[in-house]
Amino acid sequence: MFFAGVGIHSPNANRDEKADTINLMVSRFINLLKSAVSNMQQPVSSLSMLGEEETGGVTVEDFPDIGLDQQDLENLILELSE
Repeated sequence: MFFAGVGIHSPNANRDEKADTINLMVSRFINLLKSAVSNMQQPVSSLSMLGEEETGGVTVEDFPDIGLDQQDLENLILELSE
């Protein structure tokens, strides 16, 4: 799921909710691009999509023994934040 935890709720959702959702999606896409450009040799699963404000600064390096990749960690963070 590329933009896990994000969706435009309905055609009748108010304009501010839609704008917030679009801004969040753009922000995550920019984070993804920055992550890809910072090290072009890294696997896609290690790219970061969430910003520090969403992860609280937590990275996979904080949990070396668990064996999570960045995508798994971010999905877990999104699930816990719902």
